[in-house]
Amino acid sequence: MKKDEYEKAAKALLIESHYKLVDENIKWMLHSLRIRTKRLMIYRKCSEQKALNEIVQITSGAFSTEDFRQYYDSHLIS
Repeated sequence: MKKDEYEKAAKALLIESHYKLVDENIKWMLHSLRIRTKRLMIYRKCSEQKALNEIVQITSGAFSTEDFRQYYDSHLIS
């Protein structure tokens, strides 16, 4: 899968959750997406594209949960 797809997903999640599009945030979100996608691919034995899509959906929903929001707030610049 191309790096662009991960970068688009990372930027979209940052925008959706009202975090700044700064290099530090983008790099952190890219790393998070890549690691979680690889783990899901292994666990579910699914394609990289399918795993990335699922991780993006889960992450998007997690921003409305207070515990996850605190986790992201501690790692990202608002």
